Amino acid sequence: MPNFGGKAISLSYARQLAKNFEANKLGKPLLADDSQGIWFSKETILEALGLDPKLNTPGITGLRMYFGAYEDAASHPGYPANDENDNKLTLILVGTGQDYIEVWRGKEMETAYLDIINEPMNTPPAYPDPMNPDPAGKYFNEGQSFPPPANGQGLGLLDF
Repeated sequence: MPNFGGKAISLSYARQLAKNFEANKLGKPLLADDSQGIWFSKETILEALGLDPKLNTPGITGLRMYFGAYEDAASHPGYPANDENDNKLTLILVGTGQDYIEVWRGKEMETAYLDIINEPMNTPPAYPDPMNPDPAGKYFNEGQSFPPPANGQGLGLLDF
C-alpha cells in the first residue's frame, strides 16, 4: 500500500506552494486578512493523536499548516508528483519553536510562535530542479487529499 501521509520537501518548494496559493486562491485574489495558514499547539496535536499532551518535546511549540496550491504538471513536470493533484490546494507542515512575536488579533494580544527555519530565507521560492533535487527538508507536503475515491464513504466530518 502506498504511503500518502506526506513527504519532506525543500524550503524553496514549500515557499513556492504557499506563493501559488497567495497568487491564486481558487481563482480569487487573496485579501489582506485571508487566512494563509493555521497553527496548533503541540499539546493540541499530541492530544488529537491520543498521546500525552505533556510529552517532552524540547524547543517545539507546535505545528503551522500553510495553505498551498499546485499548478498543473505540464508547467512544471513532476510537480505535483501525482497528476490527480494538478491545480488543487495542499497543505505545508512546518514545526514552530520557542521564538515568538506578539500580534494584535481583534480584541486581544496573542503570542505567535515562529516557524523553525534553518535555511537562509533569501532563497526565492522555486520548484525543485528534477535533475538536481534538493536534500529533504523539515517541511512536509503531499499528504492524502480529499475528497477521497468513491469507495471512501464515511471517512470524516463531511462523510464523503
